[in-house]
Amino acid sequence: MKNIFNDRDYSEISQRIAKVRPESKALWGLMNSAQMICHVTDALREASGLRTTRHLGNFFSHTVVKWMSLYILPWPKGKLPTSPDYDQNKKGTKPTDFKNDQDVLLKLFSNMKSMRPNAEHPYFGKLSSREWGRITYLHLDHHLKQFGC
Repeated sequence: MKNIFNDRDYSEISQRIAKVRPESKALWGLMNSAQMICHVTDALREASGLRTTRHLGNFFSHTVVKWMSLYILPWPKGKLPTSPDYDQNKKGTKPTDFKNDQDVLLKLFSNMKSMRPNAEHPYFGKLSSREWGRITYLHLDHHLKQFGC
């Protein structure tokens, strides 16, 4: 299973992040590429303890949904609305300079690999380090595919 704590998977995602351009078009969803970069950066800030959002989960999301999302089900394309805390048109971090935002993402991604996060996920609750590596891979992979990267 792909996980950012695996060197090969980490390198793959880093290279794909670097391929995103301001003019990259979404294959689904409402975000543009600059918003997507900030969206996934916000998720890394949360995992790293640099940003907090409200808890949205419950027993079902902490158990069954978490397990199915991490290991079984493909992630739906454009079917689930983004939490306002991660929506760049609402409470999410607004894009500034694309290259700078992309560099911040890559730096946080690098830091996350070395720190092994211990924060609570707003929907899935407590995650092990391995689960953070898995969910981070899946989230980044999902949005990079959204922009053809």
